[in-house]
Amino acid sequence: MKKKILSTLLVSTMILSLSACGSPTNSAKNLDKDIKEAETTTGENIPSLAKGEYKGYTFLYDNSWEVRSSEDEKILYLYPTNNHADGLVMLNYNEASIGDEHANTLIFAENMTKSDNVTEVSYNYETEVSGVFARRVVYTQLINETEYAVDSYLIANESEGVLYIGLCTPKNSNNDYTSGFFKVLYTLEYVGDVKNKYDIEDSIEQSSTTSRITVGQSNALSSARSYLDTMAFSYSGLIEQLEYEGYSTEDATYAADNCDADWNEQAAKSAQSYLDTMSFSRSGLIEQLKYGGFTQEQAEYGVSSVGY
Repeated sequence: MKKKILSTLLVSTMILSLSACGSPTNSAKNLDKDIKEAETTTGENIPSLAKGEYKGYTFLYDNSWEVRSSEDEKILYLYPTNNHADGLVMLNYNEASIGDEHANTLIFAENMTKSDNVTEVSYNYETEVSGVFARRVVYTQLINETEYAVDSYLIANESEGVLYIGLCTPKNSNNDYTSGFFKVLYTLEYVGDVKNKYDIEDSIEQSSTTSRITVGQSNALSSARSYLDTMAFSYSGLIEQLEYEGYSTEDATYAADNCDADWNEQAAKSAQSYLDTMSFSRSGLIEQLKYGGFTQEQAEYGVSSVGY
């Protein structure tokens, strides 16, 4: 019952956060000043990223975005513009648990999408975010007679809770905040010690002693994980794809090194993809996988996984 109540409240909270822009409170004093002080690390200034922390999670976000929390400090909002109706990214941690990670995210998603304000559900499937079990739910929500597109992820937590993170934008908007949203999503890291509030000062103190990634590395990592969500790549193949998209070799290599991909599993997915379109002998499939950049061992693992 607690799970149903919390997931229903999530939809109501989304409505309030978009329609009543004055309701959330600033999460820290002198936010702009503090973020600028946090940007200087190891001799490098990173003007477009800041480090945030929310209930045991750390993440990076565009420092031009406005950061606010709900009045009870249970929910964190990231606004890309001063006009809050343009859209937002929302984080909401739910400590309730009724079972394993599959059941927790499924029940949460079902109750969330049963709201009268949700008019359409486009996707609802299991996935991973940085190697952690998650459920992606894409849906349309009616708020003040305006249709909003919501791309959300329900991320399982080792403490048996669920972190909701979602991007909500008007369906008729030409603004695209997907890149900024993925920047937050794919730099999420659970460090434990769940807190009751978002604390920007603690984040700044930690970031001053922690190595920060560059903008190019962050964007390359987001792109790499986005690619891996849709198709299989070898290590070298992913680097080549990122270089083709304009990333430097250094940034592309950083992304491949830190995207948490299981290259054996990628070889297995690639092998199945090949077999879905044409026939191969075992040796021919191995050679095809090696041509795609997989090592001999990875290629052999891949063909074995599909029955050869």
